Amino acid sequence: MSLFSRRRVLIVAIFILGVSALLFVLEKRNKPQILSRETLFLTGAHLFGKTAGADQDNDGLKDWEETLWKTDSRNADSDGDGTLDGEEVNQNRNPAVKGPNDTLNSQKNQAGETEENWRNDPTLSETDRLAREFFARYWTLKQTTGVISDEDRAALIREFLDSGFGGNAEKPPSLLSLSDLPVAADGSGAALKKFGNEMGSLILKNSPKEKGGELVIFQRAVSSGNIEILKELDPVIAGYRAVVSGAKDIAVPETARESTLAILNSMSRITGALQSVKLAFSDPLRALIGLSEYQKALNSMSQPLMELKSLFLKNAVSFTTDEPGYIFIYAGR
Repeated sequence: MSLFSRRRVLIVAIFILGVSALLFVLEKRNKPQILSRETLFLTGAHLFGKTAGADQDNDGLKDWEETLWKTDSRNADSDGDGTLDGEEVNQNRNPAVKGPNDTLNSQKNQAGETEENWRNDPTLSETDRLAREFFARYWTLKQTTGVISDEDRAALIREFLDSGFGGNAEKPPSLLSLSDLPVAADGSGAALKKFGNEMGSLILKNSPKEKGGELVIFQRAVSSGNIEILKELDPVIAGYRAVVSGAKDIAVPETARESTLAILNSMSRITGALQSVKLAFSDPLRALIGLSEYQKALNSMSQPLMELKSLFLKNAVSFTTDEPGYIFIYAGR
């Protein structure tokens, strides 16, 4: 639980590396039951990068479209039935299914499912649903326009994102209110120091002792493809929860209550985000959303931490390096 890093830029760098590692591992694993290729499509360079207009095999389907159809972007006739992939799509045929019985029903997706079926299927992950939703929008546009231009692609992406991409992420844990925090009898320097040491002690007590934070754990898991490593997030999550729970027993001076509440609620949001991150191997899109939420929650702690630091300094409250409250004075250094 690295709350007081000296180099917050490193956190952002690890976050970016973590996402890249997840996409790399999913591409290698390519397990169809979680639609990892669609996840790669929704989040990867095929859609947003400089190669978005590429068609490596010159079959009439751009590489990002091949990802949607689950065809081979290096093989012009992926199903080997003698017709180019792009021509099959134009003929309302499935380029991933060998003809002649490969006609597409306009009411079904490339997996042969009706929209009603996949929308109401409780076994589908968030990744599965969003991949199918995007394909439905893509196929409607494809049937209408034939060739999808770069402008069409950009509009399709904007429409999809604006419609609530990621809106079904994990619900955040219940947040605290000011009434949950006991009020200290006074706001003296002595009371502030007592609060700082008690809160600092609570945080230090519940911080994992091993080196490396939650993002390092995540990166190790996806880089190695070892789902068991994600279990190392459990004590991290438990640590955040213990701080939030234990803070309810600490008397907080009135002048520190708003900042303390903001920090604790950021921790609660982090626990929810990390629960989503743990789903990297079963619901990768939700994990990516969790990473984004984690970063937002982590960043949201910066301001209230600095406010507490300023409050201590303003009231001439100091801590030695042996006192737990020291972490607040040196937060961000």
